[in-house]
Parts: sequence; structure tokens; C-alpha cells
Amino acid sequence: MVAKSTSDVIAVIAPQEISVIDWSITDRKEVSIWDGWKYGFDIPQILTTSAGNTFYGFGVWQPEEYKNLSFGDVSTSEWLKSHGLNLSFGATSTDSDTRYRFDVRWHEDTDADFMLQMQIPFK
Repeated sequence: MVAKSTSDVIAVIAPQEISVIDWSITDRKEVSIWDGWKYGFDIPQILTTSAGNTFYGFGVWQPEEYKNLSFGDVSTSEWLKSHGLNLSFGATSTDSDTRYRFDVRWHEDTDADFMLQMQIPFK
């Protein structure tokens, strides 16, 4: 048995709560020009950018007749071919809440869709 003397001291260093970068993580949803339209074109955009009050977006969509296909049921090439392209253009007014959106959806097996949506608030 080893006897411990009062000179045997164990130093415990507590981690400091100091950070060079002030990290913060929030789970808030940013409001976007692509949110809240009446018709179901609020599809996730793959690429989106803006220039002032003008917005551009590129995405993919799947026609209704291909909605039943799942990735595991068909080959990769068939699954990719079941998707089409979506190009979006939107703008907001600088002096009111007016906004509009123009979408073009294309798939090689279906007719192209053209949609113009306008939101004009009445006061």
C-alpha cells in the first residue's frame, strides 16, 4: 500500500469557454421569393441567385405520371430521365409588396408548362 502525502496534488484544468469565432447556429427559415405561392411550383431550387429585386432559379421537377417511381424500383438512368427542368424568374417591387414569378417547366415526355403568377396587395 502506497501512502499519499499532502504534496501529491492532481491538477485539473477546466476547458475555457473562450472562442475566437462567435459560433451561432439557428434553425430559422429564411423567407424567399420562391415561398408562399398559390400553385405548387414552390419546388426546391438547385441554384438560385438575385440581382437587386430580381431573382433567378434553376431546379428539377417530376411530372405526375412519374411520381410513383422510386429510386430503388428503376435503374438510375430511368430515374434521372423521369425528371425535368424548371427555370424560374421572379421580381419584387421596391415600393410595395407586389411580386411576380414566371416559371417554365420542361420534360421530354410531357408538354412544357408556362406559368405566370402575380401577387398584388389591395389596400
